[in-house]
Amino acid sequence: MGWHQFTAWLKLTLPALGGFGLLFSAFVDSSFVPLPLVTDVMLIELSSRHPMRMPYYAAMAALGSLAGCIWIYWLARWGGQAYYRRTQTHAPGRIRRFIQEYPMASVFFPAVAPFPVPFKPFVIAQGVFQVPFVTFVIGTLVGRGRCSSLKVFLGRVTELPRNNSS
Repeated sequence: MGWHQFTAWLKLTLPALGGFGLLFSAFVDSSFVPLPLVTDVMLIELSSRHPMRMPYYAAMAALGSLAGCIWIYWLARWGGQAYYRRTQTHAPGRIRRFIQEYPMASVFFPAVAPFPVPFKPFVIAQGVFQVPFVTFVIGTLVGRGRCSSLKVFLGRVTELPRNNSS
């Protein structure tokens, strides 16, 4: 099975798993395999079809995203500083200063940014520049939770047609 076949399989299989599919999709998308809009569309569709489960779906998407971000954060924290020093020709003074002065803002605002703003570079920078772990977890969870809540609300107001055939 090739890479494109694997991602196509994920896109078809994960929605059938409901909340656990959302959790896994958000984890994969936030960590190592970009799945553009897959989690978002799943979240909207599942919320439209099962409005009573909206908080559950929002929580699963936010927790999956947080878990994937933690994975990237720790990789960047452990090896990112050395890699950054080897590959960058200029000092990271302004970025580092901003992250040190406003750690919660440097985590929260990228976490609430909508697609197509790439989130992973911010997570990597937060790891490389040593944002405190608790600040990272709280900011990411609140930010991604806010995004997920907005998407389940969109799913509720769009109300996709239901399959009435029995």
